Amino acid sequence: MVHHPTRLQFSNNNDITDVTAGYGFTAYAVKRSDGETLFGSGLNTDSQLGFQVKGNPKDPANLDVIIYPTAIKLPRVAGESDEDMQVRSMSAGRAHLVVVTRNGTVFTMGNNSYGQCGREIIEDERYSSSSLIH
Repeated sequence: MVHHPTRLQFSNNNDITDVTAGYGFTAYAVKRSDGETLFGSGLNTDSQLGFQVKGNPKDPANLDVIIYPTAIKLPRVAGESDEDMQVRSMSAGRAHLVVVTRNGTVFTMGNNSYGQCGREIIEDERYSSSSLIH
């Protein structure tokens, strides 16, 4: 546990263009050429940072806490370039994340119990271990 402000090494190695924070988690927009443009760390109990696999990928278990910024895989359609997938803007709520990419695509992930992710509310939906990015 760190009891004072400390420099995040991730910021020294990446060109961070935007940051947003929710309740116990942070998302980072990063300008990179390898297609990974969104990262997150912190609480992930409602998959607000995407589906993050722990251990063996063939036996996945979603991580509830992500210590170091980890890539959030945004789904692509055929023909979308790395430039298209650069994050233009993003915002976080208590347990959800909304991301707008350069080509205008809006992605939402995390808890949608009140419709905050812009999709149909599903009664008793389980958000933990959800790989849904809408």
